[in-house]
Amino acid sequence: MQRLNLKGSVALAALALMAACSKEETPPPPPTPTVGVVTVAQEAVTLTTELPGRIAAVETSEVRPQVSGVIRRRLFTEGAMVRSGQVLYEIEDAPYRAALGTA
Repeated sequence: MQRLNLKGSVALAALALMAACSKEETPPPPPTPTVGVVTVAQEAVTLTTELPGRIAAVETSEVRPQVSGVIRRRLFTEGAMVRSGQVLYEIEDAPYRAALGTA
């Protein structure tokens, strides 16, 4: 029985010695990755928000000509306030002058 224990102990010691000697090398660590760098600087930032929407005028008025003709110039800025009686358009007057000359 002692021979079996002795043989088993020798075999176990041989296995432990072989396991200790056959140690595998650890793989080298992976290379360091290349990264980008951003320099941070303080500056003023304007915050804006663009939103879709619809608007409607509170007051509107219809503008109708007193005579017909070709418009030569617009005498107001679009969106500006206008007064009653203010001239808004200049109409081509050649046909009216010709009609006056033949009368």
